[in-house]
Amino acid sequence: MAKFKFKLQPVLHHRRKKEDIFKKELADIKRLFEIEKSILEKLERRLTNLHTELRGKQRSSLDPSEAVAYSNYIDRVEQEIELQMIKLTNIANDVKRAQERLIEASKDKKILEKLYDKQYEEFKKELERIEQGLIDEVATIRHNRRQVSVLKED
Repeated sequence: MAKFKFKLQPVLHHRRKKEDIFKKELADIKRLFEIEKSILEKLERRLTNLHTELRGKQRSSLDPSEAVAYSNYIDRVEQEIELQMIKLTNIANDVKRAQERLIEASKDKKILEKLYDKQYEEFKKELERIEQGLIDEVATIRHNRRQVSVLKED
């Protein structure tokens, strides 16, 4: 029995590998995004806590040098937050680009998979046609043998 051979199988294999690579890349970038997002959330909580501490100390007694230290520290945390937000924006752009690459790779792979499926169906139909031809030939041979047997008996 003939075996199905898809001539573009190496290309299909390559496109599947490429898609897998892009899936992994996207997952890695999303993981990095989540890590950096949690860092931003920690910085924002730290800033909120600093403002709360500062208000509490202002109600009691706060000497000027301590107020300056708090102010400087708050400014530094605010700068870190701004830098982290820029970093997150860049990573979000990386995520979008990775998604686009994955979508394109998936489309390329699906085109070949559809071609594979179409050619495989044609192969199966051809096998069925050949098989039916063989069945018809066997039936014809049997019929002819019966005819010969009937003629010999007469």
